[in-house]
Amino acid sequence: MLLLILGREKSLSKAEAESVFGEINVINDEAVQAKENSSANYDRLGGVIKVAEIISSDAGDLVNDITEYINHKVEDGKINFGLSYYGFDKTNNQLGINVKKRLKKLGRSVRYISAKDGKALNAAAVIYNKLTSKGCEIILAKNPGTGKITLSRTLHVQNINEYSKRDYDKPCRDRKVGMLPPKLSQIMTNLSYAKSGTLVVDPFCGSGGLLMEASLMGYDTAGSDISAKMIDCTKTNFDWLLECYPAAKKPESLEIMDARQFKAP
Repeated sequence: MLLLILGREKSLSKAEAESVFGEINVINDEAVQAKENSSANYDRLGGVIKVAEIISSDAGDLVNDITEYINHKVEDGKINFGLSYYGFDKTNNQLGINVKKRLKKLGRSVRYISAKDGKALNAAAVIYNKLTSKGCEIILAKNPGTGKITLSRTLHVQNINEYSKRDYDKPCRDRKVGMLPPKLSQIMTNLSYAKSGTLVVDPFCGSGGLLMEASLMGYDTAGSDISAKMIDCTKTNFDWLLECYPAAKKPESLEIMDARQFKAP
């Protein structure tokens, strides 16, 4: 089973999670439980910040449970680990320190990485400290109704550097006409429930943000816009996208026209 940590727009994030994983179980406002989906591409989840493997759905002795898991699951050598809390009014800052002490007693070399806000490590901290590869981030998610605490180990975290690249580094940007951020474009595409092989169409394509993300998600795309400038902008951005991401594909068509006249190829 998986634990999904939701993004800022909780309702959209939950809806996206359901569109990809099916039925979800809400643990708290920030976290939901879902069954694994072998076809899910975690890099294409705009509304899910972290994907974690559930270790225990009702943890008891937190110090012991976390220590035993890390000691047995993290390879030999120095351990970098961090704790993130979701659904807690107050956090136990001593917990991480106690786990560190216990691991040291077991002969392990340990570095404990604490969250700046005392609650949850952000994506940058997880990436910088390599906690999904060489290290370990343990997520504690509390159910406010039952009081039960779910323990999970983070498998994936949103790549903020890639999102920033596709948002700010693309050559043609026009804030005056508005732009869909990559995360929102991914959410919208996932919410369409489009199956593999589907043609994703944006009749108001602007600078091409939604089409770019849909292309990276493996869909064929087509678009139109009433502005010739915006169609040129989309073409420029796709040229850049194809250089940076060879797996992407050019749109099947990009037409200058009123959306009411657009017909998918």
